[in-house]
Amino acid sequence: MRRHILLTFIIMFSLTFLSINGEESKNLPNPVLKTGDVEHFIQTFPKLTQDLKALGAEYEAKNGSITFPDALKANEKFQQILKQYGWDNNFFTKSTTILLGYSIVAYGNQLKNVTPELQKALKEIDSNPDLTPELKKQMRDSILAAQSTLGHEGSTIVNMLNPADLKLIKPFVDQLKTVLESTK
Repeated sequence: MRRHILLTFIIMFSLTFLSINGEESKNLPNPVLKTGDVEHFIQTFPKLTQDLKALGAEYEAKNGSITFPDALKANEKFQQILKQYGWDNNFFTKSTTILLGYSIVAYGNQLKNVTPELQKALKEIDSNPDLTPELKKQMRDSILAAQSTLGHEGSTIVNMLNPADLKLIKPFVDQLKTVLESTK
């Protein structure tokens, strides 16, 4: 049961981190990607990441984030590396969009697994004779609040990306996962 509750709170924390100040975007962003961008990203990202790390870019495979110091963006050698791999200054926007899209799809897949886990946790709470009625109510309320937050945060994250971009990313989710997990 603790595993279920811990999983809930980890997901809530992750989603809160990904949302934009907890507010839903009323206007969808413009599309960023064009056909072929995701495939190009998959093909070039592993080698590109190695070259960029040497210049100070940071990539964290576990959460799919990449950081480019502002000074690095203006660096001539950095621009040459991007050009070498067929990218231009749009790489920053496109890579961020691809990583966000991947996160959205991965989140959606995880959410399908979380709801049954939450229901299982609720049943375990109800059937546990060692818990007082007050503690059961408190735990149930926490889980139900977490479930509500998951739905709201999911909507917030999805609104951060244009549906046309998401449509271009979805067919490549497994390949993106492989590339992102293998790039260290």
